[in-house]
Amino acid sequence: MKMFAPYDSRLQSYTDLLDNLPVHSDSLTDIYYIILDSYGRGDILMDLYNTDTSSFINFLQNKVFYVAEKSHSNYLQSEESIASSLNMQYLDILTDMNTSSRQQLLELIWHSSVRNYLEKNGYLTISLASIDDYTDIKDADLYFKGFMDINPIEEMILSNSIISPLEGVLNLDLPFQSYRTHYLWNKYTFDKLSEIPELQSPKFVFVHMVTPHPPFVFDQNGVAVTPKASFSRLDANGFPGTNEEFI
Repeated sequence: MKMFAPYDSRLQSYTDLLDNLPVHSDSLTDIYYIILDSYGRGDILMDLYNTDTSSFINFLQNKVFYVAEKSHSNYLQSEESIASSLNMQYLDILTDMNTSSRQQLLELIWHSSVRNYLEKNGYLTISLASIDDYTDIKDADLYFKGFMDINPIEEMILSNSIISPLEGVLNLDLPFQSYRTHYLWNKYTFDKLSEIPELQSPKFVFVHMVTPHPPFVFDQNGVAVTPKASFSRLDANGFPGTNEEFI
């Protein structure tokens, strides 16, 4: 796959600009790109769920964070949005829009122009394992994962075997999808993320966290909870519960 279409003058001028950006080695700072999947804008959370996040937003602003209070995504799905943002371009320029294949999006996320540019200028790429394959950048310079690797067939066999209902009772901590594993995966990400600032700099840290996305395995104090319904990661109309439980 060709990452960029050479016939597109807009894209060519963009890549030339990126390649020629000046880099001052004495001012390189660590970069963290943390995606909190499904975490909504403050006003939207209030309008739809009557959830006031103003104290959190104020906390960030007091720490000199910029909060884009009227931001919105150009794309409905995470793969599309992340592929676009990591390459700082629209998908109609980056991809062949005449195909339904998602492979182009995977390559754009795993080997993005942002990552390539930063690595070329001395950055270490650090990735924390993602529950979703499309953001699981395994070939990063440093890749952290709290569970053993198993392939989709192995996961399917485990999740449909007698082991599945016993996993939570016996605390087996197997890597197939269950509420307990989902909690442990997210907890590992939080814990590991707190250690990363001590690692070599400059570094580009990429983290895709699904904690705000169903299933909800933390209460408001960060304590583990187990939903009553069978394990599901569906949101919107597919959420296996009531609107009140979702809120």
